[in-house]
Amino acid sequence: QFANIDLMDASVTRKESLSWDDRYEELVSYAKVFGDTCVPSTFNDNPALGLWVSRQRTGYRKFQKGDASCGITTIQIQRLNNIGFEW
Repeated sequence: QFANIDLMDASVTRKESLSWDDRYEELVSYAKVFGDTCVPSTFNDNPALGLWVSRQRTGYRKFQKGDASCGITTIQIQRLNNIGFEW
């Protein structure tokens, strides 16, 4: 019984901890469907994507201020700009 619980926990953790590239691909798919990158923070179909988008905006603001703990790279910013990300 404990083994099943551990497997369930692992699958939940995996889903919540998708890589930046995985979330980026989810955003690209969202943009194709909805025509923009304005994922609401309460997006019911994928709440984690809404939260991720919000974190990218926060990271970008910190990046602009020179905050080393911004959590976003120039390459990530370029990739988001390339798909018309709305900061």
